[in-house]
Amino acid sequence: MRGPVNVIVAIQDKGLLRALPNDVFANEMTGYNVSTQSLKALTMLDKTNRRLLDLLAENARTSFTDLATEVGLSRTAVQDRIARMERDGVIAGYRVDAPVVSDPPFQALVSLEITTRPCAPTLQKLRRIKGVHQVFSVTGTVDAVLQISAGSSAELSSLIDRIAAVPYVGNVSSQVILARIS
Repeated sequence: MRGPVNVIVAIQDKGLLRALPNDVFANEMTGYNVSTQSLKALTMLDKTNRRLLDLLAENARTSFTDLATEVGLSRTAVQDRIARMERDGVIAGYRVDAPVVSDPPFQALVSLEITTRPCAPTLQKLRRIKGVHQVFSVTGTVDAVLQISAGSSAELSSLIDRIAAVPYVGNVSSQVILARIS
């Protein structure tokens, strides 16, 4: 089963079936915008299919086995019913409703020297610190560059202090990121 389901809503309202499919047109008989294909499919939904739609609307990641237990059918029968509703346009599709992820408000690049060799064990310790997103081993005047982020300038300062306190971390310098250029 995939993420949250985008289910066509079917409601019995004063003897009329109301539907909200993807492909709609004005239907003078019902007064609602429905496609003839979706209307036909919706009118053929039995009590079990309606219950399946309700369960999927609550949690589209529910397994076929759990759905089958809930409606009293075999897993295969539930899979067949859902496949038929997908084919008939009753289930319009699946999508992920993820929150918009924005960059944390305070990001920085931290350049540092490692005072022991090999550097890898120290870099692994740094990678496990919360707020450290990427660790790069580099050539030049520093041994590593870290990309870090925090929710406030105080948290960013505290994070840099924790990085500097890791054994074998030498000189540390940071550059706050002002903007990301895409």
